Amino acid sequence: MRDGRLSLREVPAHRVAALRLSGWAGEDTVAENTTRLAAAPMQKQGLVAVGEPAVARCNPPWTPPYLRSITLSAY
Repeated sequence: MRDGRLSLREVPAHRVAALRLSGWAGEDTVAENTTRLAAAPMQKQGLVAVGEPAVARCNPPWTPPYLRSITLSAY
């Protein structure tokens, strides 16, 4: 079944720095951890993010915070 709202595209290979978090991914948490992501792992490798960080909230809203899985990534 085709859905016109969905499209796939190929992206060239690239490096991504990511942090796995748990709890609530509010604006403060995202801002704090974006700084953390840029400061440690990326600088040690000599990498610079070229875009805005992406936040992946992987659980339904009724999941308790201690069981939530959040990924913050930058490339």
